[in-house]
Amino acid sequence: MKWASWTYDGYQLELVQQGKEGDVSNYQPNGEFDLISFTPIKDVKFYSCCSEPYPDITYIIQLRRRPMFYVFNLILPCILINCIALLVFYVPSESGEKVTLGISALLSMTVFLMTIRETLPPTEKTPLISLYYGVSICLVTFASGLSVVTLNVYHRGVRGTKVPPFIKNVVLDKLATILFLQIEPRQNKIGRQRTEGTRSSKWMSAEVCNCLATFSSQRSPCFISSPNNSNSNVGKATDSFETHLLRMLHHVNMSIEKNEIRLQEKEKREMAEIEWKQVALVCDRLLLWLFLIVTAVTTSVILCGSPYGP
Repeated sequence: MKWASWTYDGYQLELVQQGKEGDVSNYQPNGEFDLISFTPIKDVKFYSCCSEPYPDITYIIQLRRRPMFYVFNLILPCILINCIALLVFYVPSESGEKVTLGISALLSMTVFLMTIRETLPPTEKTPLISLYYGVSICLVTFASGLSVVTLNVYHRGVRGTKVPPFIKNVVLDKLATILFLQIEPRQNKIGRQRTEGTRSSKWMSAEVCNCLATFSSQRSPCFISSPNNSNSNVGKATDSFETHLLRMLHHVNMSIEKNEIRLQEKEKREMAEIEWKQVALVCDRLLLWLFLIVTAVTTSVILCGSPYGP
């Protein structure tokens, strides 16, 4: 506020500054603003039209908005939503709720941003709270998009695609150790599941092969060499039975071999699925720490970077 007289000059009316601070004895505290300073500044001006001085006193009133309303109603919910958005990388991929959680957090941030837009007055400069919400929305959007990428990695093993050796070396060996992830050796999971089945299949295949060799080498010579007709008929029936039995044993042996091949293919597919799931787990943990650091840094820089001080 500027106080001056445009009718009387300095020889007729003198303005005196009575102190370095203005009089705030009648000041009533306000619930929305704090009075930071009330400073008077005296100035004397000379104009080209007149030789008389024209004194004036300018009172500079500095106000600061109380932050508690915005902290509890706008900033704190945004921080909590950011924390929930970080849980996108902690939710197990098999639950199917990673993308849903990210989209829900993004919608919540959008609703709060619309609330801020209706509350704050229009200005040329971007307020810090609007900047913070904009950065938070970008982080939540990136988190939701990267959760889709990790889901794609998680389900890639279903198609039978093998993990490249470079990814195994970098992700499963080095990054997992850096991130303190306890990853079980990949051979142990599959090996324990089919050890007994493999032993029984090999034993059955060996027994069938022994039976085939026995029936092929041992024929009943008594029925074949006898001239009697009845014995000849019995020998033919026996030969027919042995031939049928040999054929059945051969089919059983082929079925066991095919089953063994199918088990090996299933083992390879399950191995690929487990490896891709482990890669997705390491990626989720890496992104969790990365977004946690980025969120903490951006929150501290934006909210603590006010040019007007605390």
